[in-house]
Amino acid sequence: MTKTTLNSLVVTSHNEFKTKRFFKRLDGIRGLAILAVVWHHSLGLNPSTNPIFTRGYLGVDLFFVLSGFLITTLLLREYERNGTISLKEFYIRRTLRIFPVYYAFLLMLLIWYGLTDKDTFNTYLEVFPYYALYLTNWLSSDTSQIFERGWSLAVEEQFYLFWPGLLLILGAYRTKVSITLLVMVSIILTISMDDGAFGYWLKHFIPFRTIFVGALLAFTLHNINSFSNFFIVLTHRFTAPILIVLIILMLSMASSAINGGIELVLHIMFALLIGTIVINENSYTAIIIGNRLFSIIGIVSYGIYIFHGQLQGISRYLVGFLPFNDTKVIFFTVFTVISTVVALISFYTFEQYFLKLKKKY
Repeated sequence: MTKTTLNSLVVTSHNEFKTKRFFKRLDGIRGLAILAVVWHHSLGLNPSTNPIFTRGYLGVDLFFVLSGFLITTLLLREYERNGTISLKEFYIRRTLRIFPVYYAFLLMLLIWYGLTDKDTFNTYLEVFPYYALYLTNWLSSDTSQIFERGWSLAVEEQFYLFWPGLLLILGAYRTKVSITLLVMVSIILTISMDDGAFGYWLKHFIPFRTIFVGALLAFTLHNINSFSNFFIVLTHRFTAPILIVLIILMLSMASSAINGGIELVLHIMFALLIGTIVINENSYTAIIIGNRLFSIIGIVSYGIYIFHGQLQGISRYLVGFLPFNDTKVIFFTVFTVISTVVALISFYTFEQYFLKLKKKY
């Protein structure tokens, strides 16, 4: 392939990327991420002692990287198109997508525990302001939490709160430099993390660093020069399979906790995998990940994430009627089906109304 041909392919691919309004395979990524989280919260015996079966919580990290990429991509495009970012429209869109089902769920919990369990109700009231204000991630680890999953939603909301304004104030180039510095500082701090007060506060920053990795991917793909530097790697048909194998090996072979430098490398691989999927949507790997089942689960992944914790009890009850009911695979299957059905009902009977309003902005 000549240099002229390569440059032509880069320009064509970059223009296609910049004009895409919907990345059709990313719902499959969401589906994989939420299935990992549901697995992590499933009861029963693991099918193997391999560490990979205990690391479903990393599905949240994949969500963070994906969120950083998508939100930053949309903001960069708006900034380039209009020379500014409409904070009003951004926050209206986020509000219509996130708030309705979230606050409806908090209200349902309030009513349910108020009617059935006064002790839990009183505990819930103590932490309710943190849930209502998206500050759950700042609760101390020994605080009783009814909706523990709210911590990751709080992280994302705090990111949404400051990130568009930062992009608007600093401009795209300076923000890119700022993110790079933040990641570098975070690497240094993560490696030196201790168990004291410093380490405690540092842990609260790590999820934001994860989102920044996704934001860096957005900057890389948005700029034609950096896009061209990664073009051959991201479009090669073996890149995605190799990344998946490396991720599986890392999760399988790392005997200790996934943190520090290992964690950052994993997040970078998540970002590269997302990059290959959005640039080369017709590759075999992208088609497999974006299959209909994963995509459907991915579309309602937000509802699954919110509701599934409170569906653990009914899943446990139903699993009791099945053979091999002490295995995690059986529980996971029932748990996933019930959580998906509830999320689908919520999506099509409640959330859709607000999503239609979102399109106006």
